Amino acid sequence: MNVFHNHIGINLTNSRMQLVEVAFAGEDFIVSNIDEAYFNESLDFNEKETKISSLLQNAFNDILIRKPLTGKHVSFTLPQNLFFIAELPLENTLLDADLMEHLQWEFSLLFPYNDIKDFHFQFHRIDSVTPGRVVVGGLHKKFMKISSDFCSRNELTLMYIDTPHFASDNILKTDTDFSSGKKIISLFVSDGSVTLNVYQDEKYIEFHKLFPKNAGEIIPKLIEVIKDSIAVGGDIGSISKLYVAGDDITEIFMENLKKNIRIEIERHNPFDKIKIDSSLLESNMQFSKQYSFISAAGIAFRIV
Repeated sequence: MNVFHNHIGINLTNSRMQLVEVAFAGEDFIVSNIDEAYFNESLDFNEKETKISSLLQNAFNDILIRKPLTGKHVSFTLPQNLFFIAELPLENTLLDADLMEHLQWEFSLLFPYNDIKDFHFQFHRIDSVTPGRVVVGGLHKKFMKISSDFCSRNELTLMYIDTPHFASDNILKTDTDFSSGKKIISLFVSDGSVTLNVYQDEKYIEFHKLFPKNAGEIIPKLIEVIKDSIAVGGDIGSISKLYVAGDDITEIFMENLKKNIRIEIERHNPFDKIKIDSSLLESNMQFSKQYSFISAAGIAFRIV
């Protein structure tokens, strides 16, 4: 019999730590804590580990002072730009163990100046194409060690580490109606990284990474990718909805997006279909920023 442990999701950006805790109360899952704390200075993962650890600990202490945690199991989403992400060909005949070795070899060709022994890899199969394709994410083990050491210092158990985009999509895949058979796009914008995941009939079918030189180029490049690659035969009607998430989403960005793209566009509320502790609704000002907590919530809900 599986025993549920309260699960804490922590999303790290270059400016703040965001935390969501999920508990089991009676017969229901409930969000028992939503909070965030800003770092004293910008978080740079290329700095010395002692400095990174100090920034993380100070922010975490600020959250604990306001409300202690009830659980010990924690998962992280780290800044999107720490992950080396690429779409690679998939050998359909390979078993997972052999596939990982093959993908690491492909990764070494794409990023020849990085030693694959220093990276941890995970992959997501793309279901729609023949021959097969797979999206591979590589994370340097030193960033995993920072997360692990943080947990050790605070007597926590590390469960998962993921990208903020895939973590936020955990919620979309649970809450979204795929019955129309049309494509659903997930756009994530954070710390200069812009990625697109595309789903259809609950399957992951496309990945795109945009390379805008500045914020003003995001929407034109997005329109270009939608028309040229995602829309079937260039028909926008083949797309049901565009979900938008990330730390760099502003009201002006959303207004311009809706003005320029004739698709239903939505910022998803991660707490729309889960109970919230009444004390949070009454006193926690962070709840008013619910959209920005989608990555922390997504990784916290991963085992719900």
